Amino acid sequence: MNFPIGFIDSGVGGASILKAVEKLLPYENFVFFADTLHAPYGNKKKRILLKIILNNVKYLVEKRNIKLLVVACNTATAVAKEEILKNFPFLPCVFVEPPLKPAVEDKNKKILVLATKRTIENNSIIKHYKNISKACNFAVETLYISNLATLIDNQNNVEINKVLKENIKENFDAIVLGCTHYNFIKNNIAKLFPNLKIYSCENAVAKRVVYLIETNKLTSNFNRGEIEIITNSQNIAVTRRMMFMFPKHISSIWWAIAWLTVIIHVIFWARKSRARCIARKWP
Repeated sequence: MNFPIGFIDSGVGGASILKAVEKLLPYENFVFFADTLHAPYGNKKKRILLKIILNNVKYLVEKRNIKLLVVACNTATAVAKEEILKNFPFLPCVFVEPPLKPAVEDKNKKILVLATKRTIENNSIIKHYKNISKACNFAVETLYISNLATLIDNQNNVEINKVLKENIKENFDAIVLGCTHYNFIKNNIAKLFPNLKIYSCENAVAKRVVYLIETNKLTSNFNRGEIEIITNSQNIAVTRRMMFMFPKHISSIWWAIAWLTVIIHVIFWARKSRARCIARKWP
């Protein structure tokens, strides 16, 4: 079946999931909906967020004829999983979840779940492991950093490292990434907290997508897959990162736009740095 596999997220986070799926299914077509207009999801009211997410799924079903949906956003899973299954019962779905199970199975005693406010409040897996933690001799704590997803979208590494150091102060054995945006800062976390084991979900999700495609006999017969990236606002940072992550699927005109954006940023920062040097009378 040559219809595309659909992905939804609020920004670039779900692209880490798409990348993992594309490696296993290189001949499939994908359509990735980055809802940058409503990003970030984590601090929105549940009622408003549910309406947004269901509309996005409806768009992919009706306008892009997707054959399988990947909800590549933990907040969207926590808020809308039941309603998506109820409103689209014919559609095979894969939902990202915080990978707490492998962190517990590896016998980590003190586990930190880094997630959005809505995921912490609504995710059933987090609630389950918190409920059984004392009886099973391990501890689960949660942490919400309000602007972290936005910093990741904008690739602001200085501020990312700053907020991580300010907020993660206890000695944990493991950190579970409960937002797909956070997959992009695994290196930041590893450098700042070298003793922490890091758990993310992209490989497990990719394997689940492959399983559903094969068992539902939805495999395409293309010689080369394509990726369609849809955003609903002018977010240059998100568009640029997506282009660099999936270069072979992007047309030459979009490559030109991406490179022009990079050049403009380089010139801007070079001039800014030079101005600082002159002000400080550096040679």
